[in-house]
Amino acid sequence: MDIIEIEKTLTKWAADILGLTVDKDIFRGNIPTGKTGVAVILGSEIYSETRFRPRTYNLQIIGKYENRDEAFRMLSKLSGSLPIHETNIYG
Repeated sequence: MDIIEIEKTLTKWAADILGLTVDKDIFRGNIPTGKTGVAVILGSEIYSETRFRPRTYNLQIIGKYENRDEAFRMLSKLSGSLPIHETNIYG
């Protein structure tokens, strides 16, 4: 699995948690101009001197909403689903 597939998988995971539709109200990389919703951004790889471990990346999930209540609902749903234990996406 390459980095693009990892980002797609994480976007689908977040969409399922939040009840959103990919490419309609949840996006990979950024929220398109003029839209509201959520973006899943897979960032840089986290460096480690340990060579025998799965690759690890920084991940951001951001939201842009018209009102504060919607933003808090998104935050609550996500924080209620974390931390996730014993789940890995391998490439």
